[in-house]
Amino acid sequence: LLATDPTDSIRLNINQTANLSTSGFAMAGWIEPSVGDNAQGWVIRLDQDGDTLWTKTIGPPEHYVEAYCVRAFLYDGMVVTGIRSQGFSQDNYFLLRYDSLGNELWTRFFGAQGGYPFPAVRPTQDSCLITWSSFRISNWSPPQYHVLNLRKWDANGNLLWSKLTEARGQEMWPRDMEVLPDGNIICGAGYYGSAGL
Repeated sequence: LLATDPTDSIRLNINQTANLSTSGFAMAGWIEPSVGDNAQGWVIRLDQDGDTLWTKTIGPPEHYVEAYCVRAFLYDGMVVTGIRSQGFSQDNYFLLRYDSLGNELWTRFFGAQGGYPFPAVRPTQDSCLITWSSFRISNWSPPQYHVLNLRKWDANGNLLWSKLTEARGQEMWPRDMEVLPDGNIICGAGYYGSAGL
């Protein structure tokens, strides 16, 4: 158990759990240090018995940060995506890489005024990363400018390419995605009350 006392003012949330490549698990979510504080991203590394090896918080207290998607990546490390708000908008996403000991190797921010829902990340056969998220130039843009964004990054966090979907007059929301063994990518999305691939 990560938390047991419901009267405690600290709130914890786990958004996703992933198997790591050798053994153990990684979990990503958020922690609220005390009532009224901004949430901070939270990443936990567990061994195969569920014992905590290390935990990390993401983001300064003045920003709202929530970790969402976590995946195993190179040399028993991991990558994490989530959102960061600086107080005036859900203004971008982050992609963060840790090594197996929990050392942060790099962080990248992307998505402009992306907002909700959360970005997905998956490793590829060529040791790169694919992220799937929304993209909007500003929070005041019309809904048709809230489009879907697929990006490929190398293992050092360099952006290799970025593709935006065509605007369709209504907001579109990314859901989950997978990178197939042949390198193709399949993505789920919501569009004006409908679901799509």
